[in-house]
Amino acid sequence: MPADMDTAAQVVWKRVLREFGAANVITAADTDALRCYCEAVSRYTDAARMLAQSSPLVRGARGGELVRNPLHQIVRDNADLVRVYARELGLTPSARTGLGSRADEADSALDAFAARRAAH
Repeated sequence: MPADMDTAAQVVWKRVLREFGAANVITAADTDALRCYCEAVSRYTDAARMLAQSSPLVRGARGGELVRNPLHQIVRDNADLVRVYARELGLTPSARTGLGSRADEADSALDAFAARRAAH
């Protein structure tokens, strides 16, 4: 797991590997895509939490008129990223349809690859 990911993204990384690592759906070649997925989930969660605690409309910087809360766009953008990467990584039921298991890959191959990459 990349050591420089935020804690929430690391939790997602561990969860994904716990659920899908044994099935060999995700391999070492997927490190970058998995990292993007985990970080998008983390950003989505943070922005959705902040949006839920605020208002759908906020005062704009110019003149104080009401405008749509910019958090809406951040939530939407990261939800789109999560969906795209989840599909690419085979993390949705429809994406897993037809995926074959790669039994010759070690369960820890992705973590070993990421550790070697981080050491360079």
